[in-house]
Amino acid sequence: MNNLVQDLRFAFRMMGKRPGYAAAVILVLALGIGGTSAIFTVVNGVLLEPLPYKNPDRLVFAGGLSQASGTDPLAWWRQAKSFEALATYRSGGANLGNGIQPERIPCAIVSKDFFRVFQIDARFGRTLDEVFAEANEGPAAVISYGFWARTFASDKGVIGKQVDLNGRFFTVVGIMPPGFGFPGHTSAWVPRAREWKEDLDIGSDVQSDAGGSSATVGRLREGATLEEARAELKRLNQIQVEIERAKQPRYAGGYVGARPMKEFMIRDSSTGLWVLLGAVGFLLVIACVNVAHMLLVRAAARQKEVAVRLCMGASRGRILLQLLTESMVLALLGGAAGTLLSFAGVRAIQAFGPKDVPRLADVNLDLRALGFALGLSLLIGVFVGFAPALQIMAQDLTRALKQESSRSVGALRKGLRGAMIVAEVALTLVLLMGAGLMIRSLDNLLRTPPGFTTLNTITMDFSLPRVKYAPPVPAQGSKKTFKETAPAVNTTQGRVGDFYRQLSEGIGSLPGVISASETERLPLGGKGGGGLYLTAGNCKAIVQEMDVASGYFRAMSIPVVAGRVFGAGDTEDAKFGIVISQAMARSCWPGGEALGKSVELFGGGLREGSRDVIGIVGDVKFHGLGDEDVFAWGPGMAPGSVYYLPAKPLSATLIVRAVSDPKLLVAAIRERIRKLDADVPLYNIRTMNEVVSDATAEPRFRGIALGTFAVLALVLAVFGLYSVVAYSVTCRTHELGVRMALGAQPRDILAMVTREGMWLALAGIAVGALGSYWTNKLLASFLYGVKPMDPATLAAVAGILAIGTMAACLLPARRASRTDPSCALRYE
Repeated sequence: MNNLVQDLRFAFRMMGKRPGYAAAVILVLALGIGGTSAIFTVVNGVLLEPLPYKNPDRLVFAGGLSQASGTDPLAWWRQAKSFEALATYRSGGANLGNGIQPERIPCAIVSKDFFRVFQIDARFGRTLDEVFAEANEGPAAVISYGFWARTFASDKGVIGKQVDLNGRFFTVVGIMPPGFGFPGHTSAWVPRAREWKEDLDIGSDVQSDAGGSSATVGRLREGATLEEARAELKRLNQIQVEIERAKQPRYAGGYVGARPMKEFMIRDSSTGLWVLLGAVGFLLVIACVNVAHMLLVRAAARQKEVAVRLCMGASRGRILLQLLTESMVLALLGGAAGTLLSFAGVRAIQAFGPKDVPRLADVNLDLRALGFALGLSLLIGVFVGFAPALQIMAQDLTRALKQESSRSVGALRKGLRGAMIVAEVALTLVLLMGAGLMIRSLDNLLRTPPGFTTLNTITMDFSLPRVKYAPPVPAQGSKKTFKETAPAVNTTQGRVGDFYRQLSEGIGSLPGVISASETERLPLGGKGGGGLYLTAGNCKAIVQEMDVASGYFRAMSIPVVAGRVFGAGDTEDAKFGIVISQAMARSCWPGGEALGKSVELFGGGLREGSRDVIGIVGDVKFHGLGDEDVFAWGPGMAPGSVYYLPAKPLSATLIVRAVSDPKLLVAAIRERIRKLDADVPLYNIRTMNEVVSDATAEPRFRGIALGTFAVLALVLAVFGLYSVVAYSVTCRTHELGVRMALGAQPRDILAMVTREGMWLALAGIAVGALGSYWTNKLLASFLYGVKPMDPATLAAVAGILAIGTMAACLLPARRASRTDPSCALRYE
């Protein structure tokens, strides 16, 4: 213990003698450890950390379970004995009426056993599973802990009171524990429709795991496997398809299956995060190599000191332990600084990273992340300190005492230092290449025309409660089934039509407004969508559907290629026809005229039937700006295939195009809507430029992150090469003096030193180019309009790296060319 205390004191004393050297080592390590810890914290919180539920490995997402007939859509699927519980949910938003300023909150409609699936009880009160068990219970709601604390000031007296959701009053029966908000960050849960009440109509405005549509979750029985559950669902699906086809010969059925809940929630986020962790791992290796080289240089300068201590009787093990203690102290200090950087890095990722990464907002530096940073620091301390310590311990004592060890350095391109520089440059090229490809791909995405205008255009969502604007009227004497009481998508009758008419007139009359319209779903807006089965020309498929009001194409500046678009008198009635995109026209009637042709829709209730194509409009990007923008389930359908129907949806997005900054109109628009209905809130207010920016948030984040890592790696590589060349020049001072005394010119010395450094750099560039061939294959799925081994990108990053390394070689080479031979010959 005394020896350890002495070694620690000596380590801090040595750091005090060379504070600049110590600060450089700590800074380099902080950059490497901080970046790695930040990305690991995100990966751990999003991908590795188990779901915060009991026995989360038994939670599954059951996809494709269509609703069977009757009041319970799960009645058929509960025959699967592999499940302990099954439940459906539909997520979206609801208007919270408070008598002052209406608010939009995330809400979910859930079926019986929803909370049983997650094995979670209410923090206060009851869950809806208990409500379902009571036949005489009225409309009830369970609220989240955060919503309770924010809206009701943590007042337990709220239980038993009523809340206004979309104009319908629900009695609060329970408050959930902190942290539970599935799906997404839900504020309120209400029961699915039963005979005594109708469903709460919610829009798909809130992004969640269900994407605004109905989804099914289940809990496996103890001992049941996922494979057994999948087999049971497949068997039940085959039976159901045969039954339905006997009723509807055109019934297509579909895929059903089960997947782990965690896998479903993270979906496409895992690959991108693993790529970032691998990239920051490269940066960490480069930082370690830099620190190891600095310690090698420091060890060479201390050879005489160590030799004297050995001659005075110190054991080699004792000195080795002391040297390792010094490196460990530096590594731990670098780890401490890196932990602070990682905390800031995690907050920056949460603030500027993609908003659709699940659980990202809940990520924090926990014990696992802190343990990772500590373990990484200790591992680096041993790694970077062991090689220099062994080198100094293996020295020749006689030569060390004569201070001749520096002459044994030899040529610059030989030895451990040269290999380390080659590795640094190679890893830096790999990072630069990845960042260059990501940036070029992002540039290609941003240059892709979305098909609509973004200039001076603003969007905002609103939702009209069905109970107030379009209450369903069941047939006299009949009981309401689940299908009959489920909210329809669109309506053009009664108060809804009046609201749209007055809204259009009011917004259109505002000064500075060019045009205004509404749509159920905004292109690139992040909302999920679907369509009906259709038969059109050569096509039989499911194609993206867009429900729009009159004036939509003018407000969005979508060109009309042929025919006409919807007017104020058009409704969703089949006699008013259909508008299709150019991509759909090319797919269904290749080489022919699509205008006036018939499109048959089926599978959509009132919308079934044959419609004539009355107009063809330009192609628009809906799900993304890249080539992945394909929502067409059927052979031969081109990206961008879409059909439009006239509608006045209850939940819609208002689009306003102005002559100048459209944000100046928000207050006036809000006042117009308040005058029409004071209980209708405006929310999700964004300009179209912000909509496009949100659609490219993920590739932009990857490009910025990889670019930052690459720039840091470039700085470290240049610094490493500079230190190697500078140290080599110092060690060869006597040799350079002899050369100049024998007639060598300064330009010869400049060329010789620069050439030796550039050989190392070029070797690293060559190795890095080979490494990029393999690593860039991992990036292929993230690229748009550029190949993984794009020659132009490779040439650009290689040129940047060559210029940087050339500068690193020229500075010490210039100093060497100015060496005074008389002084150099007296050196050593």
